Amino acid sequence: MREGTKLEVADGLDVIVDIPTSEEFIANGEGHLNAAWGQVVDLLLALKEIRLAVPEGELNEADEEKYWASGGQTVAMSVASVQHGVEAVLKGRIAAISPYVLLAGPPSNWPRACDRQDSSFAEFRTVDAQDLLKLHNTVSVQRLSENFQQWFEKLRKDRNKAIHSVSNKLRLTAKDSLHNILEAHEYLFGAKQWLSARAKYLDLIPDNSIRYFRNEGTKPYISYALAREFTVVAEELGDQSASRFFGYMPKLDAYCCPKCIDLWEQRDFHDSQDVEEVSKTFQRTEIGEFQCVLCGYSCVPRFSNCDNEEGERLFDEASNRCLSCGAEQ
Repeated sequence: MREGTKLEVADGLDVIVDIPTSEEFIANGEGHLNAAWGQVVDLLLALKEIRLAVPEGELNEADEEKYWASGGQTVAMSVASVQHGVEAVLKGRIAAISPYVLLAGPPSNWPRACDRQDSSFAEFRTVDAQDLLKLHNTVSVQRLSENFQQWFEKLRKDRNKAIHSVSNKLRLTAKDSLHNILEAHEYLFGAKQWLSARAKYLDLIPDNSIRYFRNEGTKPYISYALAREFTVVAEELGDQSASRFFGYMPKLDAYCCPKCIDLWEQRDFHDSQDVEEVSKTFQRTEIGEFQCVLCGYSCVPRFSNCDNEEGERLFDEASNRCLSCGAEQ
């Protein structure tokens, strides 16, 4: 500035207000992914209950095809939620550098009088979804890979197919939607992180915000809800995807997780039969110990006799639980 020049500042601070933080964008994105997951998993859980309720032989393949045709709109909405979730997370990663980079268009197209009065960030048009990935990879040192770019383009096409198509031949399946959710989370947050992220999300749902329930303890209920979800999802995805996304090997022997059962028994309405209704998630790892894919508990079990099973069985020494039946001896 030249000597003698005075910079005049207008009264007050006329700025852009209500600017979302990076954390808020990312939380919004995770919310969309969890909403999509909940929509599909609810359909899978309901179908499982139907299979148990309908007499044997009375439910055939045609019945299940009608079920999924009726649920097609729900699956389509879940795919759209996945796309919204990915876009929100990308915005969050960009906003961590500068939220102003998200503003689109020349200043002449910005809200009227924004240069003379406070204007909310929501009043500004932001970068189009189709430009988010290029913008992200331009400003972020954590560039997303070519594989992600190809996947993101496929997701966009899946979303358009799901929303705009009325043909059953083009209808996306529950498995398609689950894959999209898990792949999105893998690309954006790292491999095999979904189950722990899902547990954190369940802890924040409206029911669990009630003080009485929080005082009573929500973790046992969240743990069993997650086990029920995992059971139907692993079956729907198949062996290869269950291994990729969860580290779960369906073809390997699996046992009851003693730590999970300890939690489930703290529920007011726990029944020992509940253990039989969910997948066994305790498996041997490459280093010889056993680990639960849901809660992460690990141990090196010992052999002992079980009151409920014939012959020697594997036991968790800390809880003295049989890993075959889950009972405490």
